[in-house]
Amino acid sequence: MLTSLSLGNFKAFSDVQNIPIKPITLIFGPNSAGKSSLIHGLLLAHHANETGELDAHLTGIGGDSVDLGGFQQYVHRRDTTQTVAWSATIDFSGFAARRGVILNSARQTEISVAIGMVGDKPYVKTCDITVDGAILIAMFRRPDNTYRMSRLDYHHPLFRQVIETILESVLRTTPTEEAIVKVNRLIDDVILQMPVEAGNLLPFGLTMNLDASHSDEAVAGISLNADSTSIDAALQFYLPRIVDEFIRDIHAVLSGELNRLQYLGPLRSYPPRQIIFSQHHDRNWIAGGGFAWDVVRKNAAVRAKVNLWLGKHKLDTPYELEVRNLVTLDDLGADYEQQIESIEQRFTGQQADFDLFGELYGVLNRMKSTEEHVSTAQELRLIDKRGNTPVSHRDVGIGISQVLPVLVSAFASTGKILAIEQPEIHLHPAMQAEIADVFIESALAGQNNTFLIETHSEHLILRILRRIRETADGELEEGMQPISPQDVQVIYAKPTNKGTVLYHLPIREDGDFDEKWPDGFFAERAKELF
Repeated sequence: MLTSLSLGNFKAFSDVQNIPIKPITLIFGPNSAGKSSLIHGLLLAHHANETGELDAHLTGIGGDSVDLGGFQQYVHRRDTTQTVAWSATIDFSGFAARRGVILNSARQTEISVAIGMVGDKPYVKTCDITVDGAILIAMFRRPDNTYRMSRLDYHHPLFRQVIETILESVLRTTPTEEAIVKVNRLIDDVILQMPVEAGNLLPFGLTMNLDASHSDEAVAGISLNADSTSIDAALQFYLPRIVDEFIRDIHAVLSGELNRLQYLGPLRSYPPRQIIFSQHHDRNWIAGGGFAWDVVRKNAAVRAKVNLWLGKHKLDTPYELEVRNLVTLDDLGADYEQQIESIEQRFTGQQADFDLFGELYGVLNRMKSTEEHVSTAQELRLIDKRGNTPVSHRDVGIGISQVLPVLVSAFASTGKILAIEQPEIHLHPAMQAEIADVFIESALAGQNNTFLIETHSEHLILRILRRIRETADGELEEGMQPISPQDVQVIYAKPTNKGTVLYHLPIREDGDFDEKWPDGFFAERAKELF
């Protein structure tokens, strides 16, 4: 549902830059161009929405890989007199019906916030909600730290349609010009004066004082006719609730989208030799990829998928993951069958007392405990199939340890936004190309993951272009996932004296780009060969 992200006055970006988000979004550019700033903008929003902290340094989701340094560091050129612009666009087309009448009618909805310093602390100074290209609601922070709406556009086609529908439903008559005038007056006199409840990043909704005159019972007594009193009563009850409901639904939906985010940093963890004894989940557990080793140790289905891709038909490594059970000598020595048989032999009318039942219960509990211990005490190891030799990940090239978290993120996730920096690190070119097929499968073959990938890999994009061409020509291998240009967004980040500028590079059906890469990017091969 998240279709684009915009950032302005944030890190490398001066003017607002927009990035459309497709199932696979690839961000290229030279070193220090600001590629990672796009991902960091999402991490900031996730952190602020979760904790309310806008002066963010280390974020929970980013581990040690991302240190935003606080507002004074992430605002462009350290100019704290400026405001950071952050916005996200959500497509509600086909969205499952919700309670909110406005939300059900919305399509492209953009939520924009401006973050700036007030005194010695950053705040969300303004928040705008734009529907189908026109601002519907604008909210602002007042000097006393309360929030109000500065704008509610009754003339917005979506809002006018909703209000007219409600008036027709409640009053059972076509809204008159008098009713329309009353709506505008109510907005100015009542709605814009209502406090807005501030959230961690987005406002929660209106702060309403529901007195008796606005109670459900009072509305039930409204005379259903088009006289002035009925119009006033209906509008004063329904209008604030509609606006409040819409703001709260927008807050819930965007929070849900941000909660889909999972980040994998550019330097993945290198676990100790005995993974089972490394159970400490530090701040880098997710961002550093340590979680991946635990997933493949415990999840047989994910382990099978990873093994398939490690095999000769995919990444072409000689290794396979397996687990082995670890049990104690006492566990191995226990003969539970013999113990139960002994109890059965003593189970007579005279001995059938609580002590005997207690003894049997104890044996069964020990059996259950042993079963659970055996199933959880599993050590993960690699098998070198060239000699059927068990080896540790510490005994093979570092590339395996770096690619495994990427594979697990793709195979073990469903419906996530997976932001990954440099998935190709420490991989040779053939493996970089194969990783592209992993992303295609995870995004388009049913798991519905969205990938936001910062990369330098020419081989990765070449594989995706090849799959687009093969899909269009009907030459895709059996079992491969079809992919079209509409599934891929390629972004090039170009640094300039006025801040980084993002270029969108459209792809044709024949698997080639419609435009040349800026600065001759990826032209190095031609320079070396010719």
